[in-house]
Amino acid sequence: MPIDDTRPPPAVTMTPVPDGFVPVDPSDFQGYRPLASHLAALPDAVAEIQAFADYEAVFGITAPDRAELLRRVTAAAHWTALLAQVSAWLQYVQSQEAVAWKDALLLVQAFKAPFELASRADPGLPSRTPRPRSAARRAAGPRPACRRHARPTPCRRCARPGPSTGRG
Repeated sequence: MPIDDTRPPPAVTMTPVPDGFVPVDPSDFQGYRPLASHLAALPDAVAEIQAFADYEAVFGITAPDRAELLRRVTAAAHWTALLAQVSAWLQYVQSQEAVAWKDALLLVQAFKAPFELASRADPGLPSRTPRPRSAARRAAGPRPACRRHARPTPCRRCARPGPSTGRG
């Protein structure tokens, strides 16, 4: 039984990932994730540092600049909050996509029997129905001689007879 949730996703505006972005290596940041207790205490800690009247006198030149410390901690907290929101959104989108495809594919499956029955009654029906896959192939142009490497001519490794080495 299909699930009756045929609504398309809401319009969402996302900031594009900056050009040239290269993800960091997660192993470089092991041990640098805040604990839940740190995140819970963060608003109070920020307020205390902001209210600390003689921060520079007490800590002198050995402590980081107060404004820079507050800026970096606040920025990190904002990224953590955004990550939590995006993670929840990703779970929602993945769930909705799964439900939508299950619903759509159940209907496609339900369409197969009537189509086959109609095709038996009218053998010319399949030739009169649109074939999106064929249209897409025509629009894509001729296939390259080497499909594995998208080269216009056969490459030496793929054109060799015999079993594939798995490389290439």
